[in-house]
Amino acid sequence: MTIQNLTQKSNKMLNATSTTPSLDTVVFLCAVLDQTKEFIFANPNFEVSNEQEKKFWGMIERRKKNEPVAYIINKKEFFGLDFFINKNVLIPRPETEMLVEEIIHNLNCELNCDHSIDVIDVGTGSGCIISSIAKYLVSNNLYCSENILPSIEQVKSQKLKVKRTTKYNFFAIDSSAESLEVAKKNFKTHGVNFIQTLQGNLLKPYLKIKNTDNTVVIIANLPYLNDEEYENTSPDVKNFEPKSALYGGVDGLKYIKELLEQIAKNGLNKTKIVMEISPSQVAFLQNNGFEIKKDLFGVSRYAIFIT
Repeated sequence: MTIQNLTQKSNKMLNATSTTPSLDTVVFLCAVLDQTKEFIFANPNFEVSNEQEKKFWGMIERRKKNEPVAYIINKKEFFGLDFFINKNVLIPRPETEMLVEEIIHNLNCELNCDHSIDVIDVGTGSGCIISSIAKYLVSNNLYCSENILPSIEQVKSQKLKVKRTTKYNFFAIDSSAESLEVAKKNFKTHGVNFIQTLQGNLLKPYLKIKNTDNTVVIIANLPYLNDEEYENTSPDVKNFEPKSALYGGVDGLKYIKELLEQIAKNGLNKTKIVMEISPSQVAFLQNNGFEIKKDLFGVSRYAIFIT
């Protein structure tokens, strides 16, 4: 069967469950044929082998049941990089890319400081956030002493090599051993496997090894959906993505409050906190000294605190 025949048939099959049937079809064909989207569009009469066709229809059947595309092909693009994804981790969201940009902006302000900076990703999941930051900050185009930085567009468009630097110490923390295995796989893929992985509850494993002289930058994209928000999520999210990575208790603040308590109790000096949040948590965080920023859709999505 040709690409065109498969496309026409699969689009009709996915209409009932997917809002993007054509795009899903192309993504699956790219995965099965190990080709680019350009190849798919330019070769409608390309004959797909029986083995490839069988694999393709298997993907379509999974998608018909609302399973997310990222879990089916085990891949999701984030910040211009491809990340391995499975059901043990949350699927990276486009809005989280702005969180990465905000952190990079804050870290750029520390280039001329005379001490090390601990960059800690709490609840790392797939490791996409800390990987993107590390790849940016320690690319071969970055020389801290000369205050030269590549643009974010350069990082997204080029396969920049990375090298270890004593300026930044990177930590990825998660309570799930399965999630950390996914993160480690992605660290290796993107050449940032100097990121230290720690398993445990929020900041606790880091607090055991911290250097009190270092500046601390905490990144937290913790589970933040409240009861109502979780119940109203779409079937592909609710039925497939790990609840432990989404649900943050009755008010969505369970883990955020616990993180803030750990920070306050342990007196971390020179601390910056950048979090992704739900708009329902704005009042609480503002009352605790956070600045709130909106995403590209005008939704209050990021909370920033600098001591």
